[in-house]
Amino acid sequence: TTSGLDYEVSTGYRVGVIVADAAGDTAMTYFTLTVTDENDNAPYFTQTIGDVSLSEGVVAGTVVATAEADDVDQNETLTYSLADTFGDTLAIDGQTGEITINTITGHGLDYEVSTGYRVGVIVTDAADEKAVT
Repeated sequence: TTSGLDYEVSTGYRVGVIVADAAGDTAMTYFTLTVTDENDNAPYFTQTIGDVSLSEGVVAGTVVATAEADDVDQNETLTYSLADTFGDTLAIDGQTGEITINTITGHGLDYEVSTGYRVGVIVTDAADEKAVT
């Protein structure tokens, strides 16, 4: 291959080697080349979170939305975070991507304080590669 080894393309190869001497006698053997995965791909979001409308009376812990991401690297651990928590109004579960009204501060939503938020979600993989939505 001229493009190098890539686990996401093929996890291994069966290679045959043939040798010949000056008399034309040949021998052949095979071996397996196993390709291991390297964290060489950035995560990406698998869906877009659209606009969400909530009443200002929703209780702390109410689920606002769930961010979903993936990474083609094998056994990749993704971590979700928010670009801004808006004064601790919002929280995100780092493992599941579930965005909620923060239960720790209990501030909740207040229409008179803000009529809306533009929420940015960041997903990070183990190599510290990021995607932002």
